[in-house]
Amino acid sequence: MMETVVITQRLLELIADRDVQAALFTTYTFEPDFFELEVIPLLLNQEMAYSTDNRVKRFMVRENLREMDLPIDVFYDLPMFRMNGECSPEMEYLCHGVNLGNCAFHGKVNMILLKDRETEEETLLLGAGSNNLSRAGWWDNIECQHWEEVKSREVTRKLVNTLQKEIDFLDKYRASTTGVNKTAIDRIGEFVSSCKGSNSAVPFYYYGLSFSDNNSSFIKFLRSNSSPLARYSNWSLEIISPFFADDAENKEHQTFFEMGVNNIKLLLPFDGEGKALCQSSYFEHIEAEEGIQWARWEKDVGRALGLDGEHFRRLHAKVYHFYNKRESWVFVGSVNFTHMALYRNIEAGFLAKLNKAGPLLEAISDKTVFEESEELKEKAPGSEHEEDTVLPELHLCYDWVSKRLTGRTARYHSYEIEILGAEGESVINPWIVKYQEECYEGEMQYLEKALRNGSLVKVKGRNLKLKEKTAFPAHSVLLQQTGWSHKPLDLPDLTSAQILAIYAGMTSERRQMMLIDAKIRELILSSQAGQLTSYVDDQIIDQFFCEYAEIFSAFANLEKRMKQSLNDEKINQVDYYLTGTGVDSLTSLIETALDDEKEGSFSTVTCYLLLLSALEIYRAEYFTKRPNVKAEMKKLSREIKLIKKGERLKLEDNSEENRKRFFRWFEEEFFRVYTAKESVE
Repeated sequence: MMETVVITQRLLELIADRDVQAALFTTYTFEPDFFELEVIPLLLNQEMAYSTDNRVKRFMVRENLREMDLPIDVFYDLPMFRMNGECSPEMEYLCHGVNLGNCAFHGKVNMILLKDRETEEETLLLGAGSNNLSRAGWWDNIECQHWEEVKSREVTRKLVNTLQKEIDFLDKYRASTTGVNKTAIDRIGEFVSSCKGSNSAVPFYYYGLSFSDNNSSFIKFLRSNSSPLARYSNWSLEIISPFFADDAENKEHQTFFEMGVNNIKLLLPFDGEGKALCQSSYFEHIEAEEGIQWARWEKDVGRALGLDGEHFRRLHAKVYHFYNKRESWVFVGSVNFTHMALYRNIEAGFLAKLNKAGPLLEAISDKTVFEESEELKEKAPGSEHEEDTVLPELHLCYDWVSKRLTGRTARYHSYEIEILGAEGESVINPWIVKYQEECYEGEMQYLEKALRNGSLVKVKGRNLKLKEKTAFPAHSVLLQQTGWSHKPLDLPDLTSAQILAIYAGMTSERRQMMLIDAKIRELILSSQAGQLTSYVDDQIIDQFFCEYAEIFSAFANLEKRMKQSLNDEKINQVDYYLTGTGVDSLTSLIETALDDEKEGSFSTVTCYLLLLSALEIYRAEYFTKRPNVKAEMKKLSREIKLIKKGERLKLEDNSEENRKRFFRWFEEEFFRVYTAKESVE
């Protein structure tokens, strides 16, 4: 529940020797940089040794994520990100902002779909707790979290229905996903739909995101007939929460007395200076109330949480511990001890049975010298200061493959917007965005330039539903980007020989080493490497690709792999190699081959053969209809014509008539399809 072990370690233990098929996270606060560098790697190849340099590590994670084509969805509280979001995603996964107006999207749920490597059985790892997708939430704070495994025929029908409601609930807040083949919510939804519930399965008690949406508050969840708390009365209750009610005279604790609770201990949290994270008026109010008293951690519990060390750990866990002489039940989740959390916010958690019924807290018997912390300016989630009626709810998405910008807003709203560049200039023409998804019709070059630096863009505009067409202030919007395989990124260069070696069937481990080394070399050349050193020797690769047969073999192998990817519905992988901007895509190979000033460049004859081999792949019927392929074919054909007309490639009889005749004959033979026939004797 609450341990000094960080959550990343626990997740690794739960995944064990299984492969992640899809991952979905919900969070209140969202730190994309931490998520990308510390959480996503847990979901990928567990045997991968990542660099300690964040620049190299980010490149490694981005490449690994693209190659595995793992669908990931993150749902976050939109108003909170508007206030505190400082960075945007730097790799491809989907982010969905949820705006609930006066309520907070506060539940922290993890759904991770796993597949057993031997049996191929799928399991849904379902977790809920208090931890946000942030460094503090996963590493530093005192947090609580609970996990359960969902398997078909080993789960109650009631939970299957609940999970289906969770998927339906989140689906309502899905942002635009232009260009995405299959999202994590789709993949997990398919698993939930395939689950066969069983009345004999052992139940577990999950309070989900969709409960609040259906007017079933946390208190109703605890009071329900199916709750194990309904079996007995005379409960003792311990409440652990970093936030309390703003109203000093709040009587929220009396609700629990009506549920059969006899007495309540309420943990008094402190900041790093030992000052109470509680308003003095509320502290005195609880002191004067009957049946409830302030408490602190039991000594053994505090020691287990690492509170006796030098490093201060901030309380962020939300725990409701019910116990009597018979049983002990604990709710761990996102629910603070506030009216908004208990009744209105979107929250989540588990009610789980504890084997040991001992208390976590002890009453503060001595007279505490109360000193209120200055940090109380921070409001609890769902407080009135988060009401957001001025700024519009905008969901924008740009797909780098199809070059499409799409957008929508909340129901019954309509806005005319402009997206601004780094200097405050408009990068698109005024564009009307409504509830139904709209596609922008216009030039994309200035928008693409703005998006190269990140997904946080400034948006200004006006509300078309108001009589005065009132303008709203320019503000940051997280614009969803898809098709990152086609986005111009700061990537290292590979030689033509290195790219061909990858095509020839280089192992993923060897490929990864080559890419890492190329990235480090890039940093060294720009004097940004620090202590990083380059270590891979690619002379063998350069020597290997000096014969034409190896080149043709490499292209044949690439074509075979891409056809297999098509059959396996790994569309992103196919588009990456055909028209992407990656380090080893066909477009990168062509660009490298044409640059005769680059280190390790091939002869003109070899370059000509490379271009013909690439064109042959583009002309294949199963690839021609993929996005941007025809445009790449035209560019490639122009380059081939330039070689044939230029002086770099000379024939023994170099007359114009002979050159035309030779190249026509050569290309007819090159592209001719031969079929092998068995000889009959």
